[in-house]
Amino acid sequence: MSEENGRLDSGERPITELERIRDIIFGPQMQYYEGQFSRVAAELGLLSQRLDELRSSLAQQKADQDQRRDELDRAFSERLDQLESSFDAQTRQLADDLQAEFTQALDVLQDDKAGRLDMGDMLVEMGTRLREQFGVADLLGSLDDSAGGDPSD
Repeated sequence: MSEENGRLDSGERPITELERIRDIIFGPQMQYYEGQFSRVAAELGLLSQRLDELRSSLAQQKADQDQRRDELDRAFSERLDQLESSFDAQTRQLADDLQAEFTQALDVLQDDKAGRLDMGDMLVEMGTRLREQFGVADLLGSLDDSAGGDPSD
């Protein structure tokens, strides 16, 4: 075993010496590179953290904008419904007003027409009575007298 221990010692020794030689030759550079890698890893960690914060901030902004858009959509829809109701009410009122004016104008025309018919009937009746009271010759004579008479009468 001592021979085995000697071999192990001598087998370990070249590795240890090799590491020592490597450490002597490359030690400062390796430490420098390890420091650089550590610094880059720390910066990457900070950048990753900052990126996560930005993502979170953007997600919050998007949620706020979505909420604001939904509020504006609701307000717009309510206002549009109000305007539509107002427009419908005004349209119905105008239609009712126009229909009332049309009906009134139609009634006036019918009254005028009825008045003309009544007037015509009355003139026919007056003519009939005058004919009965006076003869046709007397009626024509009285018309000539009134047409040719003095305007001051």
